[in-house]
Amino acid sequence: MKSGYVRIRVNNAYVYEHRYIMEKSLGRSLHKLEHVHHRSENKSDNKRENLKLLDKRKHDKIGTIKRWKDDPDSFKPDKDKCLKPRIERHGRGKLCQRYAPCSYHPD
Repeated sequence: MKSGYVRIRVNNAYVYEHRYIMEKSLGRSLHKLEHVHHRSENKSDNKRENLKLLDKRKHDKIGTIKRWKDDPDSFKPDKDKCLKPRIERHGRGKLCQRYAPCSYHPD
C-alpha cells in the first residue's frame, strides 16, 4: 500500500478497492480514462458515499487546484529553467536552434 490505495484480491488478481467498489456500484467495468475520486482525500476510505466517478481531465483539474492552494509559489515559472527556443542563422545560411531566457524574466 505504498501509494496509499488499498488493494484487494479478486479472482486471483489484485485490484484497487475503490475502482472495484465503483465497478460493482455501476454494474460495469470502468474505462481506463475514468477515475475514481476520494471526496475526503483519504485514499483508504473506500465507502461508496466517499467515491465519485470523474473523467481524467476533471480529476486532474481537482489535483491541480489542490496543489495550487497548498503551494501557489510552485506554479511560478523558474527563471533558471524557463527558456524559449531562438533560431539563429550561421555560416552558409544554416539554421540552428538555441535556447535563451524567456521574456517573462527580464534581466
